[in-house]
Amino acid sequence: MYNTKLILSLLVTLYAVIQVTIADDNCFLTTSTHIYNFNVLKNQTFTFTDSGKNIYYFNVCGINQRCTAVNPNSGACQTGYENQMLSNCGIANQYVRPLANGAAGGSLLYTGGTSCKSGTISRSATIEMVCSTGPTRVVSAVETTTCKYVITLNSPLACGTPITTTTTTSTTGSQTTGSQVTTTGGSTTDKNIITTTGSITNQAVSTTGSIGTSTGRISTSGSLSSATAQPPQQQE
Repeated sequence: MYNTKLILSLLVTLYAVIQVTIADDNCFLTTSTHIYNFNVLKNQTFTFTDSGKNIYYFNVCGINQRCTAVNPNSGACQTGYENQMLSNCGIANQYVRPLANGAAGGSLLYTGGTSCKSGTISRSATIEMVCSTGPTRVVSAVETTTCKYVITLNSPLACGTPITTTTTTSTTGSQTTGSQVTTTGGSTTDKNIITTTGSITNQAVSTTGSIGTSTGRISTSGSLSSATAQPPQQQE
């Protein structure tokens, strides 16, 4: 009796966790280059019949109402052409992952479906949403390995929104010159320090920062001259 109560309590807790997961994850995917939002597909029910006349029912990031007949949290299910019994193909979730081949779009993995092959395998379904123009539509459903299904949708939502980045450059001062700086000797730089054994000549130098600091100074063993006219000296 105690074990039965414990099992029921665990099942209730698991159901609550699943429900919270479905409610909170939001059906988004963000990569280094794009943002994908599949929220508008949550309430859309999809149906697809493959070449063997097997029928698939599923929802994106949500529970499929038809599939609740076999499991209250099922996101995908299937009926066979010869065997009309409904089989759960996986519990719904909203964990959108990048496509395995790195293409634009996202995928969902529904696991924990009805057991098959004498209980040794649980059915699962991967829903791949691939970038395409035109309306969202199912293009294929394939059993890739025993009781593992891959369902492919083409959708413009799978093309995503590009992420743009802005580069900002800041400085503690500014420097403008009338023409390029020339030296008559060799010059070296180290962490914004200009050192020369010759002379530095320039048309004009103006700065809103400072010259002669450790963050940006000019030192020379020659001379520093400018073509800017000096003010006339007063006659005594």
